[in-house]
Amino acid sequence: MMRCCAVLLAGTSLLAISATWNTSQAAAYAYGTTQISMLSLRFTDNTPLPSPSTNQTVKDQSTWNGSPASAGGPNSGSGGVGLLLDINQATSGPGPFPVDNTFGQSLPGKGARSDAQITGGVAGQVAVNNVAEGLAAGSTSTPDIGSSQAGNTANIGFTVTAADLALHNTVTVKFDALWKLVAITGGGGDFATAGITNTFRISGPGYADSFAPAVLNDSVFAAGGTTDTRSGSASFVFTTLPLTTPGMYTIGFSSQVQIDVTGIPEPATGILLGAGLLGLGMLRRHRQAPVAAA
Repeated sequence: MMRCCAVLLAGTSLLAISATWNTSQAAAYAYGTTQISMLSLRFTDNTPLPSPSTNQTVKDQSTWNGSPASAGGPNSGSGGVGLLLDINQATSGPGPFPVDNTFGQSLPGKGARSDAQITGGVAGQVAVNNVAEGLAAGSTSTPDIGSSQAGNTANIGFTVTAADLALHNTVTVKFDALWKLVAITGGGGDFATAGITNTFRISGPGYADSFAPAVLNDSVFAAGGTTDTRSGSASFVFTTLPLTTPGMYTIGFSSQVQIDVTGIPEPATGILLGAGLLGLGMLRRHRQAPVAAA
C-alpha cells in the first residue's frame, strides 16, 4: 500500500509540472444593463416641480488583467438635467469592441467594456442607459481577469412653500425600464458575475423616503460551467408620502452596473490521460520486479 501511494504521488507531481493549457474549455462571460426611459418627476396632480435645480453625472471604467482601460476611459461627465451626457465607452483588453452607445449584448472578442448615457430633459422624456460586459478566455497559463462598471446619478432639488403644499403635497416618479443580467462559465475555475442597482431617494425637512424595486437591484453569478440570467421590462410608479413642511427637498437617483469575469485555463485532457498512464506503468513495473532470494 505504501508503494502504491508513493507512485500515485509521484504521478501527481509529474502532472503538475508537465500540464499544458487547454484554451477551448476556458471562458467566462458577463453582461449587465439597465435602460430607463420616459422618466418623469412631478407632483402627483401632474404639476411640474417648482424651479428645480439639477445636476447629473455619468461615468464608466474598465480593467483587464490589472491594467486600466486602454481606450476611452475611465470617463465621466456632469451637467444639468436637460443636457445630453454622452461619454466615450471605456474598453480594456484585446477586443474588438462594439461602437459607443451599444447597450445590448455585443462583445465579439476578449476584454471588458462599459458605457453610460443620459438623454433628454423634457418631462417624461428622460432616458438613462448603462451597460457593462466582459469576456475572459484564458489562452496561456495566466488567467484572464476583467472588470467594468458604469453609472448614472442625478440630483434634483426643489423648494416648496406652504402655499404649494396646500395644493399638492406628494411627488410621483414614473419610468419604464428594461434590465438584463447574464453570467456564463465554460468550466473549471471560470467565474462570472453581473449586478445592477437602481435607487430613488427623497429627503427634506424631517422627511426621508426611498424606492428601490427588487428586480432593478439584483445580481447573477456563475462558476465552473454554470449559467445564471435575469431579464425583464416593466413600468414603475412611486408616490412619496405627504410632504408636510415647507423647505428644500432633494430627489436623488442612482443607476449602477458592474461585471467581473475570470477565465481560468484548464489542464488539457490528453496530458491528464498521459500522466495517468505513466503512473500505472510505473506501478506495474514495481509489481513485476523479481524479488531477490534471501
